[in-house]
Amino acid sequence: MNPRVTCPGVTVALLVSACTTTYHVARPTNAEQRARLMSRAAAGEDLPPPGPVTTSPGPAGTPETAAGFEIKRHGRGALEGLGLGILTGAAVGGLGGLMLGNDPPCQSSPESCSGISFSANEKAAGGALLFSLPGALIGAVIGAVVGHKDRYLFY
Repeated sequence: MNPRVTCPGVTVALLVSACTTTYHVARPTNAEQRARLMSRAAAGEDLPPPGPVTTSPGPAGTPETAAGFEIKRHGRGALEGLGLGILTGAAVGGLGGLMLGNDPPCQSSPESCSGISFSANEKAAGGALLFSLPGALIGAVIGAVVGHKDRYLFY
């Protein structure tokens, strides 16, 4: 597997994907109950535990036939993006440092040699640290924009 192709591909996949949590809740019997349920979910309150999951055919949009609803949480999305950004930045920096390889030993006169050389592992650690900060910033911004979805499906 070529790291020059794999790493950007994984990075793009992580950046465009959004996290979703699905909850199964009791189907409201009218619009008022549905509005109350949606406001409780938006406030982050615990909802009743799920029962058996069933599907009901019919036009979407009415409380009797709607499949459920979604709530987007931008703060939680920012935290998820922050974590994914740190991991992605560290992976990109680490792979970049490994691909640079070891520094050659100083072959010239001791006066012209700085005496500083790094192994591939040291470069990988430095690259991981260096790239994790911008990855965290980019991930947090993208996560805040995309958001985390809480999906509530009626049973």
